[in-house]
Amino acid sequence: MRKSLVILAAGLFLVSWGLRLATLEPVFQVDDSPETAAACDTLGIQHPPGYPLPTLLGRLACLAFPGNPGFRVNLQAALWGCLSVALFLFMLGDLAALAGPAPGPWPPWQVLACLGLVLMPQLWYQSLSAKGGLYTLNLLLTLLAWYCLWKAARSLAPARGTAPDRAGFSAARRLLWAGSLAFGLGFAGHYMSIVLFLPTFGLLALPWLKDRARRRALAFTPPLFLAGASIYLYLPLRSRLHPAMDWGHPDTWRAFWGVFWRSQYQGGRPHSMAEAGVLAGHFLKMLPDQMAWLWLPLALWGLWLAWRRREWMLRSLMLGLGLHLAAVILYNNPPTWAPWVADAFYLPDFVLLWLFATLGLADLARRLPGRPARLALGAGLGLGLALFLPRAWAMDRFQNDTLLYDYSRDLLAALPRRSVLLAAGGDDAFGVWYLQRVEGRRTDVVLADAPLFSPWYLEDLRRQVPQASWSGADRDAIVRGLVAASLDRPLFYSAHNPGDLGIPLGLSAFVAKGNVGLNLGRLEAPWRRLRLRGLRSGAFPPDGGAVELLGYYPECARALERFGDRLGQPQVAALGRRWEGLVSRAPAGPGASLSR
Repeated sequence: MRKSLVILAAGLFLVSWGLRLATLEPVFQVDDSPETAAACDTLGIQHPPGYPLPTLLGRLACLAFPGNPGFRVNLQAALWGCLSVALFLFMLGDLAALAGPAPGPWPPWQVLACLGLVLMPQLWYQSLSAKGGLYTLNLLLTLLAWYCLWKAARSLAPARGTAPDRAGFSAARRLLWAGSLAFGLGFAGHYMSIVLFLPTFGLLALPWLKDRARRRALAFTPPLFLAGASIYLYLPLRSRLHPAMDWGHPDTWRAFWGVFWRSQYQGGRPHSMAEAGVLAGHFLKMLPDQMAWLWLPLALWGLWLAWRRREWMLRSLMLGLGLHLAAVILYNNPPTWAPWVADAFYLPDFVLLWLFATLGLADLARRLPGRPARLALGAGLGLGLALFLPRAWAMDRFQNDTLLYDYSRDLLAALPRRSVLLAAGGDDAFGVWYLQRVEGRRTDVVLADAPLFSPWYLEDLRRQVPQASWSGADRDAIVRGLVAASLDRPLFYSAHNPGDLGIPLGLSAFVAKGNVGLNLGRLEAPWRRLRLRGLRSGAFPPDGGAVELLGYYPECARALERFGDRLGQPQVAALGRRWEGLVSRAPAGPGASLSR
């Protein structure tokens, strides 16, 4: 049976790997992926809490895999997701022992469930980009810790009142230690998620409190956890070497804890009941997209079975599912105005639901009379997965998505030399970071990203633009100070920034003062370089970031028109109307461009 599981796991890995390669993001998605890829390629420090383990592993991917650095880190995200599917198969193998005697071999039910996990859109989506690799790695380490601790506990559970044989105890001890190390490594990856499963792991450690030998083995688990978590020392050590990306400058004890606890985001407030209802509703809305036909009711049945059987190892997983869901829904990260930010946080919860669905399926198969009925059940569930594939494919095809890369390249290309770009968020900043720090493009441009205005970032900005002046830490005051400063560089700002501080350019806007004057050629420049990849073409899945960025172009054109009307400049207003018309009638192909 063990050999057949290994063969099945290898086959599932290859199926999952093939689907991921066919839809993999070629550079980076419209999210934090360019920041993650740039940090991995340059051995930098990402946004809080720093993600040291994904950064170090991403650096290995940049050295080992083919393609551009963004693609290499995307490949690693796919690797973690595919390994998670293979490990899930082994978890289901152990679940078989808790489900009771099965009619016939267990593996067919395991394979069906694992195929469902392969097609689950959220796991597929997170396996396609560098940012998603944070979550697929976290899922893999969470499942590995569960698997090791679960097997270690099960090997001791049958020996109620008696000690297991020496070889069995040694094997269980090694599994206990491996699970503790995996948990520590997960803490160095995405601790905000894996730490929520600590009560689950604690429950699985209960059998190790029964006698002196077990307690002595258990005493080694905290040092092993700390050994895995010690990778966080990368942050202060690397920061002292002044890397190209050094978010928060965590080279002092105070700065390190600021990055680790994400103090820049000023979290800590629980959601109100209304806010929690929004996130809970979003989770329930996602369920039909993540569970194929008939599998969701099977998951509910499996949860009921796990509770009714009073099996403490299954209840440990129920505890983890409940605590994790409650924490994501009740805590203030993510914000309720953007509930989709929580999608990646729900990834372990969806995987657990597939596990309980398999438990429900095994029980249902055992109740059916005869083999024909069980074959009919398997055929129906397989058909459900086949019907699930087109929907999953429609949501996760990013093989032609170069939207953010094109946007960032066009934005930089449109700016004159030694410009200062006042940007307004990740879509503006992170793509520029990647192009400047990984590809070495337009390093003469200074990026001033308004959402990042904090002491460490302003310190860097002052060194690059010494003429800039501002008082206090209020973001608006800093923006006003930067605009009012007597710079020896032309100042541009992204049209994402509201207000009338400058002249909307579409992709960017420049402040008309000093040696920078108003001219139509400069206004036209960014539009002539603009590539409208995927606009109205259906080439991309309904990704929120891409939809927002694509909607940004016509709004920029309308802003240019309004600016011309306000200044009494009919040529400028006409230019805005012209570009708005071109955007609305843009060709649908993935290479569509306005550069004609």
